[in-house]
Parts: sequence; structure tokens; C-alpha cells
Amino acid sequence: MAIIIMCKSLFSCTGGSIIAMLAELMVEPVGRQFRYMFCFNNFAQEFKERKENLVSAKDRLQDVVRAAERNAEEIYKDVKKWLEDANNEIEGAKPLENEIGKNGKCFTWCPNCMRQFKLSKALAKNSETFRKLGESSEKFTKVAAKRPPQRIEFLTSKEFTPSKSSEEALEQSMEALKDDNVNMIGLYGMGKTTLVKEVGRIATESQLFDEVLMATMSQNPNVIDIQNRMADMLGLFSEEEAWDLFRINAGLDDGGSTLNTVARDVARECNGLPIALATMGRALRDKSENQWRRVSKQLKNSQFPDMEQIEEKNAYACLKLSYDYLKSTETKLCFLLCCLFPEDYNIPVEYLTRYAVGYGLHGDGEPIEDAREQVHEAIKDLKACCLLLGTETEEHVRMHDLVRDFAIQIASSEEYGFMVKAGIGLKEWPMSNKSFEGCTTISLMGTKLAELPEGLVCLQLKVLLLEVDYGMNVPERFFERMKEIEVLSLKGGCLSLKSLELSTKLQSLVLIMCEYA
Repeated sequence: MAIIIMCKSLFSCTGGSIIAMLAELMVEPVGRQFRYMFCFNNFAQEFKERKENLVSAKDRLQDVVRAAERNAEEIYKDVKKWLEDANNEIEGAKPLENEIGKNGKCFTWCPNCMRQFKLSKALAKNSETFRKLGESSEKFTKVAAKRPPQRIEFLTSKEFTPSKSSEEALEQSMEALKDDNVNMIGLYGMGKTTLVKEVGRIATESQLFDEVLMATMSQNPNVIDIQNRMADMLGLFSEEEAWDLFRINAGLDDGGSTLNTVARDVARECNGLPIALATMGRALRDKSENQWRRVSKQLKNSQFPDMEQIEEKNAYACLKLSYDYLKSTETKLCFLLCCLFPEDYNIPVEYLTRYAVGYGLHGDGEPIEDAREQVHEAIKDLKACCLLLGTETEEHVRMHDLVRDFAIQIASSEEYGFMVKAGIGLKEWPMSNKSFEGCTTISLMGTKLAELPEGLVCLQLKVLLLEVDYGMNVPERFFERMKEIEVLSLKGGCLSLKSLELSTKLQSLVLIMCEYA
């Protein structure tokens, strides 16, 4: 397609300039050619905004790094590299900023098209670099490694005077420590403390555990106090460090304002957990002081009755509030769909799109591309509030273990009807006290089921993610009562496609290492 440029400035340019300009135009798509030439102000504005965003991101991260350095912590190499890259890009863009301010006209009444084309192109390239750098800064929930913890002084071998009974108790204790199925050991009688110290010495010297801690328990123990003392022993997340992380994520200045006083109360309720500090801070960013006060009151009063039996209640309460502040139901749905994958899983964004379609994100007759765009927007929002983590590629995301546990709790409610047993190595079909009839989504990824029930009554089931032994035959009537199913992912086993003939609403079928006929 030819481009005719009606501009008097061309007649003031040399023949060589015209040829150079046309040569550059020929290598660009037509739509982009017009934008570079005639949308200069838009490119300049976008360049300015994205540069300012990058500067803000750099300053926030630099504040966290300085706080870590004050504690003699070692800054991670990728954090240092990001700061260096960001600084280089910001400094390197200054000549381009100067060019924006120049007149750039052949005559007082006509813009220099060649210069404007080149400058727009350079601005667009720099803006994209600023955007990518800014987004990549969001993965830094931690910037440094803690100092090695102070070692606990256990008994020397000479200080432990063994007797027959103590030797037997010591041997039994060590065997129990090595048993993965044992999570608590009780000792009684005289010499408990001495025996525990000897167990700690042996466990430390044999490197049975990464860290061995001791804490004295009173008859009415203060759990928070014990947790704080153990955190000190491990060299953990101080209150000022926690405040710095929270403040930066919430976009607050380190001043003495009334809002900061309320914000510090909220930060304390996060109990020093980085994931809670980050998600809570991002959720309350730019919120009014009244909203801050309401959240602070909710956290202090623990007005979350469904979480009373959960050990990490404070963290869950923070995550619940962050979840409640999500902008749309589509974003909440994408968040919950991420819990269908096993722990520490690199979650493919394309799979999320398929599952979201099966769950109703995509209306009949609408192009699948619309659903894909919605999922990408939702992921962007979830990353921004630290409920999802980035990976090395844009095609995958990750979910923190604690966040996943929280998501499973929400998704398992009657409102959503998820059943998630992914990545726990099940070999038998999970028998549950509740019926499967209310399930809308079942995830049994990362399992090795040796057999499946003949038939399953799941009248509302829309999404089924299943992994079975490779030689196992899927019963022909297994899907008979799953007439609403829209997404089926099966890994392993042998499947007769005839068994799906009643699944008329099926939109996405994924077969991985599966024989079918």
C-alpha cells in the first residue's frame, strides 16, 4: 500500500531526506506509520506517564532496599540488577525528553515529518521498555536475605549423663523425629528439659533440620509472645521492616499523619507475614481514611467467624479483605481458578482461560478472544495486589502456598462448589461426607488414581481436571450424569470417546498421555 504525504515540509527537505523517510516508512506496518507521523502528542504523553511510573516503582523498591541494608542484609542480585537497569533507562531517556521540547519545524507553520516520525518511534520503544520494567518490579515481595540466626546453645555431649531410661527415651525421641508422620512428641517425668536439649544437640549436629529452636512454655502460654521470640531466634520479617514493606505497597509516606497511625495498626495485624503485608497494603492503596479505620477494626475484632479454627487466622483475614476489594467478579473467579493447580505450580494462563470459559466467563456466541482478554486483565489486577506472582514468562503465573490455601477455603464454599484435591498423591477416589451433587468444579490433578467409580452424580459439574494411572480404563458410564460439563482435562488412562456422547455442552477437551478410541 502506498502512502502519499501531503506536507509542505517535504518540499523543503532534500531528496536524500525524502528517500530516507520513505525507506523507513516501508519497513513499518501501515497503521503504525500513520500513528508515528500524526499521533506524536499521544506518544509523548504515554512516554512521560510510563517514565513517571517507573521512577515511582524504582523509588519504592529503593526504600525497601535501604531498610534491608540498615539491617546488614544481603540484597538479592536480581533486585540490584533491576535497580541498575531502571536507573540506566531513566537516565538514558533524558536526551529523548530534550528532543520533545524542541520546535522541530521546517518553517514556523509546518512540522518536520521525518523528525516527528523518528521521534514518535523512539518514544514508543522507550515507553514499552518502561512498562515492562515497571511490571517486573512487582515480583519483588522480598529484596534481601536475612542474617544467619543466632545458634541456640544446647548441651555438650559431656553434660548429658545417660541412664537406661533416658537412653531409651532419647532413642525413641530420635526415631520419632525422623518419622514424617509424627508432628508432635510428648515427654513426661524428671529430666525433660535436659533430654530435650540433648535431642536438640543431636538434631543440630546431624543436620536433621535446617533450624532447631527452643521455647519455654508456661501453663497458660502466650502464643503470640512465643511466636515473636522464635521469630527473633530466626532473625525474622522486625516491626519497622514490616512497616516499610507494608507502607511501600500501600503507597504511603513515612510520616506521622493520622492515616499512618491507622495504617501501622493494620500492619501489626499482619503479624510480620510478607504475603499478608503486601496483599493488605496493595488492597488499601488509595483508599479513604474511613475505609482504613473500618479494616483496622475488622482485623482487631477478627470478624471472620469461618476462620476461627485456622492457625494463620490473621493472614487469612488480611487475604479475605484483599479478596473482597477486588474490582470485579471475573477477577475473583480467575483468582479462585488458580487454586485448582497443585502447590508451587507454574499455572498456564491459557488453561485458566479454558477453565474460565467453562465456568461461564464466556457468553454463547462471543469470540474466545474476549474471554482471553478478560483473563489477562484479571491476572494483571491480581499481580498488582500480590494475590498472584509472576514467573519468568508472561504465559505462566504462580500462587503463594498460603494464598492458595485461602483460595481453596473460599472456593470450597457452597457459593462456588469447588472440590480441590490436587497434588496430594491420591490413589483412591476421595470419599467425602458431602455429596458431589453440589460440585461445579473438581480438581484431582497430580494424583495417581487406580480406579474410578462406575458413575458419578454431578449434575452441576462444569470443570473436571483428572489424573489417573496410565493403564487404567475410564468406566464408560463415568460421565453419564455430568451433562453440564464444559471442560474436561484427563491425564493418563484409556478413554472411550463414546462415553462422552451425552456431554453435549463440552467445549474444551484436553487429553494428556491418554489412550482413546
